[in-house]
Amino acid sequence: MTSYIPDAVRHRVIEAFGNRCSYCLAAQRYVFSKLEIERIIPVTLGGSNDEVNPCLAFGRATVEAIRLNNEIAVEARRNWVLVGWHPPSDAR
Repeated sequence: MTSYIPDAVRHRVIEAFGNRCSYCLAAQRYVFSKLEIERIIPVTLGGSNDEVNPCLAFGRATVEAIRLNNEIAVEARRNWVLVGWHPPSDAR
């Protein structure tokens, strides 16, 4: 199985996730990193390229890798909560 994800599937995944990171729910417009299609189950472990397996993430988006708990990120999320921006009301 190839690692290529067809454009039609890519567009449906972006739409399904509301152009937000699947892990932190941050919208693309608020983050400098580019959202990428990531497979929940890697193809090498039997994952598929259909719409069920891919999700949106900021690269290899783990809490550690994208440093979600660094001091600046924690303060930003705290302020987003205070003004009602987080968690987003339109998030899945």
